Amino acid sequence: MRAIGLMSGTSLDGVDVALVVTDGETDQELGPTGYRAYAPAEREILRRALAEGRSLEDRTSRPGVLAEAEALVTRAHAEAVTGFLREEGIAREKIDVVGFHGQTVLHRPEARLTGQLGDGPGPRRLIDLMLRLGNFGDGFGLAPGGVTLESVAASPHGLELGRLTASLPESLRTASGRIELAPERILADLPRLDAWIEAGPAPQLSLIGRREVRSMNSWLHNLPSMVKGRERCTLEVAPTDAARLGLRHGGAARVESRIASVVVPVEVSERMTPGVVSLAHGWGHDLPGVKLSVATRRPGVNANLVVDDAEVDGPSGTSVLSGVSVRVSPA
Repeated sequence: MRAIGLMSGTSLDGVDVALVVTDGETDQELGPTGYRAYAPAEREILRRALAEGRSLEDRTSRPGVLAEAEALVTRAHAEAVTGFLREEGIAREKIDVVGFHGQTVLHRPEARLTGQLGDGPGPRRLIDLMLRLGNFGDGFGLAPGGVTLESVAASPHGLELGRLTASLPESLRTASGRIELAPERILADLPRLDAWIEAGPAPQLSLIGRREVRSMNSWLHNLPSMVKGRERCTLEVAPTDAARLGLRHGGAARVESRIASVVVPVEVSERMTPGVVSLAHGWGHDLPGVKLSVATRRPGVNANLVVDDAEVDGPSGTSVLSGVSVRVSPA
């Protein structure tokens, strides 16, 4: 990953630019550096901003000269990046990320308060930055007529950018310069995965979750219009499994894992694959202290109670949250 870092210190002399190649954890290669000096008039505005920043009580407030200073800092940093790329002959699309520190005008750690000038963190600024530094962007003035967030907003029916052009293999970052379908690290791990599959006992049933249209979020369970009608926290079971296990539609089933069990209404369903049962997710509103007057009348059961913390997915090494091994019997 090629990253550009920016810094504007309290000396108020200018903006320092540095390029580094990194894997996200360590420096792999230190690249060229650059500098964009502040003009005397700009330094004067920043000095006034430092003085006014001492009285800030809200990190987002921009009274007096602070708003003007923030626009100055943002513009100067953008110019620093575009000037650096131009001087070093680096194409904009070769840069993966830009770190924008801004200008510190207040640092009060005992009050957990700091003030940074620079219109960088907001989504509009980030989108504008990506558009302007992209293949079709204006490069902050280097490519007049290029795309900006303002030009996109002024074109509600879209912008015509021409025919699509090929980007492969130039855009690939692999060492081989190709799309590696079978990298060595994955191939070397296949024997372990084969052993994991063969060693694991076949579960009686695999439990998966599901969401209902009226239950996309648990808070909907506290709306009468969303929970009226049939019971929605049910265990869906394939007809062949229901017959084999002695379960009946509308009856109760006990779902049991290594660590816990829950009792839930049965819903025999043709859409279920034999060997798989499905329990609706997001229920279980019968815990002490729950203050949901509607939801507590139809609490359902918490599917997470039977998730076994000892079950680990072999390929990823993460906990098994779907496809939990369970036993099911009439309750």
